[in-house]
Amino acid sequence: TLSSFGLCAFLFPLDDLAGRSSLLLTLMLTAVAFKFLVADSLPRVPYFTVLDKYMLTCFSLLMIILLESSICSYVILPNAIWTGISPSEEVLNVLLILDRVCFYTCLTLFLLFNTVFLLWVRSALHQNNKMLGPEHGGQMSLQAMQEEDGWDFGPTIEVSTTKGKKTHPMSA
Repeated sequence: TLSSFGLCAFLFPLDDLAGRSSLLLTLMLTAVAFKFLVADSLPRVPYFTVLDKYMLTCFSLLMIILLESSICSYVILPNAIWTGISPSEEVLNVLLILDRVCFYTCLTLFLLFNTVFLLWVRSALHQNNKMLGPEHGGQMSLQAMQEEDGWDFGPTIEVSTTKGKKTHPMSA
């Protein structure tokens, strides 16, 4: 949600770099604070977690918006401040078009990334539930997976335990 608020920077006028950058830098600071808060409650691992990848992508989107805003303002402001001459209408129109293109590009990337991420996480959870089986909170047993998906684990043997019989795959 923090990166979606970054798209609100486009509501500020193109020459209002202070408004855009204060919003974006506040969102970046909030994202970093959130990352540190969540990182304290998670175990330390030597690789990027799913949350790390998601936060890095959201942070990158905020950086792209800040970079675009800075570049557009750099073209407008120095001319007006140093020369006292405002940019021509043609230059302003090109910058406004660039600003709109960047907005729609960032919006599309945001929606596409979140959709792909949601589908990927859903698929991973489904696969984990299938692999765990009902005795560990999953949805399917090994035999149910074999029947539903047509997987061939080879011949199975039944092992008696104190809780009853369980079916285990046995390599052929």
